[in-house]
Amino acid sequence: MDSQPSQFRILYRGFLTRTIDLDVLSQHGDVANAIARFAGLLAAFSLMVFLVIVPRYLTTPLPPSALVYARWNDEEFLLSATIAVAGLLAVLSWNAFLPERKDWIVLGALPLSWRMIALAKTVAVVTTIGIGVGAVNAFTGPGFPLAIAEPHVPLPVAAFGWWVTNAAAALFIFCAVAAVQAIASQLLPWRAFLRISSVLQLAALAAVLWWFFASPAFAATILHSAGKGALLPSYWFTGLLHVFIGGRTPALDHLAYIAVRNLGLAVTAALIGGALAWRRNPRRIVESPEIAPSRRRLLLPAFARLFCPKAFERAIFLFTVRTMARSRQHRLLLAIYGGAGLALALTFLRALLSGGDRPRFDVPNLPFLTVGWLVLFAAVIGTRAIFVLPQDAAANWIFRVTEIETPRVYFTAVRRALIVTAAVPVWLAAAGFYLSVWRPADGAGALLLLIPAGMIFIYGSLREFRKVPFTCSWFPRNAQGRMKAVVWGLVLVMFASIVSGIEMWGISRLARLVVLLTILTAIALRTRSRTIETEQGDLQFEGAPDLDFQTLELTGEISRRAEPEAAPPRLPVRPWHFAIALLAAGLIYENASQARDRARFPEVGTSWDIGGRKLNLACDGRGSPAVIFEADSGTTGYTWAPIQREVARFTRACWYDRAGYGWSDPAPFPRHSDRIARDLHALLQKGGIAPPYVLVSAGMGTFHARVFRGYYPDEVRGLVLADPMNEDMTINIHNHIEFFRPFVIGLFETIGAFGGSRLFHDEPDGAPPAYSLQEWKTITNLDAQPKSIATQPKEKPIWINGELARAAGKIASTPLVVLSADRPGPFADEDHELTLRLNRRLAEQSGKGVWLSVDARQNRIRFEKPEAIVSAIAGVWRSNQGIPTAALK
Repeated sequence: MDSQPSQFRILYRGFLTRTIDLDVLSQHGDVANAIARFAGLLAAFSLMVFLVIVPRYLTTPLPPSALVYARWNDEEFLLSATIAVAGLLAVLSWNAFLPERKDWIVLGALPLSWRMIALAKTVAVVTTIGIGVGAVNAFTGPGFPLAIAEPHVPLPVAAFGWWVTNAAAALFIFCAVAAVQAIASQLLPWRAFLRISSVLQLAALAAVLWWFFASPAFAATILHSAGKGALLPSYWFTGLLHVFIGGRTPALDHLAYIAVRNLGLAVTAALIGGALAWRRNPRRIVESPEIAPSRRRLLLPAFARLFCPKAFERAIFLFTVRTMARSRQHRLLLAIYGGAGLALALTFLRALLSGGDRPRFDVPNLPFLTVGWLVLFAAVIGTRAIFVLPQDAAANWIFRVTEIETPRVYFTAVRRALIVTAAVPVWLAAAGFYLSVWRPADGAGALLLLIPAGMIFIYGSLREFRKVPFTCSWFPRNAQGRMKAVVWGLVLVMFASIVSGIEMWGISRLARLVVLLTILTAIALRTRSRTIETEQGDLQFEGAPDLDFQTLELTGEISRRAEPEAAPPRLPVRPWHFAIALLAAGLIYENASQARDRARFPEVGTSWDIGGRKLNLACDGRGSPAVIFEADSGTTGYTWAPIQREVARFTRACWYDRAGYGWSDPAPFPRHSDRIARDLHALLQKGGIAPPYVLVSAGMGTFHARVFRGYYPDEVRGLVLADPMNEDMTINIHNHIEFFRPFVIGLFETIGAFGGSRLFHDEPDGAPPAYSLQEWKTITNLDAQPKSIATQPKEKPIWINGELARAAGKIASTPLVVLSADRPGPFADEDHELTLRLNRRLAEQSGKGVWLSVDARQNRIRFEKPEAIVSAIAGVWRSNQGIPTAALK
């Protein structure tokens, strides 16, 4: 009897270390060190959460009643973190709390009670989970009760309630996982259970992680739809927490009842299932093999022959696949990565499953594209992770003593095996989904971008990997050297939506798809080259420093190890070749697009030579004075076409394209208001448009119109300025380094010459009310031309144009109408009221000036209220005919 406690302690210590399988560790590995590092990561997470959450409760001036709902959300988040850690450790210990073949072989012949063995294994797993739960609450456990305790609840009671609730939540998830496995082992035949076990692991892990990542906000759910809380364990135990710390409500009491009830059910199911498993499973383990070979022996070799035509590569592939299929340890780790990927996928798919303004599933959308990237990454990284863990470290001796090929051949075979086992299934699944749900062009584009992305993941993950899968013992210290992979994985998850947004942008047009595909392919080739460069030296079979080990010097046909290893073959295509090809394709694309634009958008108006350059002028109607339209910055004069049609009913109306816009030739830098005014005057003379003129302009174009009036005052009989810029505001805009402006212009011109600016232009789906769709497409395409984009910085800085307008003098007796939108524009202007006052002051410069407020957004009058501009033009024109108008009274 005295020996039983000693036996229990020995068994307990042994099982505690076997929560991590020792057979896959290097002989120099340190299990305690690995566990300590994992606990340290959880404690660091606890510290970070403590520093973010707790201080705001201790320093806020708000009363506790104002923080109730925020506190509920934080409580639920921390409890869900406890459940996630406990669930993860329970899944990691999936095979640790039920009897195993090793238990029967090693302990079955000893005079030990199976009840003692079962208890020792269970206590060991509970200890492991307890370490994780304690670590994840290392800082929040002592500190968070300070923030959540009600005034009438003593702090020790709140702290006790917090730890009891966390322990109950961890116990629930452990018992639930144990019960599922134990009951499944009793209901299914042993071989079927072994095959379905990995599926159950994947489902359990996905459920745990989905609860953590995708659960909705606790407070909003409880207040508006309390029924949903019955599905989430973190919600139940949040309600249980409030039984101890106060702040109870009927909804929280109901959740507490569910927590107690489900905890009791889980514990009962785990006890009954575990008792049955320990009573029946040892005999079933002995009577049945773990996983028998499949009878369909020709199917897998045929599949391997399809993807791996060389016999040696095929052997590595078959060895890899069969080890993954037969090893519980590797299925477990693969299930963890797969479950994490699936949980993240469900998180991103929640936008499609929830109500409200959700994206359509039958057109390219961010959730589906994001899921493709995440699943591909999880599959590659998960498969690569299990490559380093052998099923039995002693079994690698056959590879160590019989190297029948050079190491480089092994490395090539390993890459092929990873591609076939990890990436190809995801590519096939993506092809089946994308091509069946979306248009063929969109689905094919998304699939094409996933292929080089997968190759980047594969080659990046195999850098410095000089092993045959499942034949090198694992050394825990090596995990520190792989933190970069973890960091890059977190970066990918954080920016998955951004990457998917770029992908969706790319598949919308063929040119964008070609550019992204070229860039990804170049990156894949570069990654491949750098990975091959690291494949130097012999194969590695031990995670610790190399040991003294001699191989058999085999001779004859089967041994090539003694031959000098040839240098890796260089690809005929290098990454920089893609850059050259991309530039050449861009040059062709830009020139072809320009020719296509000339066919799609024929010139509206007539081009006139004003001295080595041609400007486009379009006129309609008859009468005098002629109305001349000046466009805003960055756009063609064609934007005035609808208003021109109305004005042409009573007088001659003309718009033109400034140099560099629309159908006009570009001009050298700078292009300020003085040069623009002189260009317009020369164009009107060449085009035969005799003065006098009424000038109509908008935005920055109002500076050009005012400068024109200052240069040629006798030719201007009126001004209509819509949302004009004012020199008293632009004088303060000195936020540019003018030294770099020529370089910026040159950069824009270079990018445009190779088609870069066109890639970011999207065809409009609709048009403002006064425009036809074809007119609006013409305007937007002309504005997106490279010469138009390069011309915009030539007309800056704005303050110079403003000072030129100031120098042009007051408008004096010229008829003037200033139109101001009464609402800020799409980008809210905090100085809108000041803008209105300055516009009113501008109208007062003329003895015949009028300021009018228009019901429109700023800089949108000509699109939203074109009739207001037409009315103002008509008023100015009639005043020149001697006809009094309401606008100018």
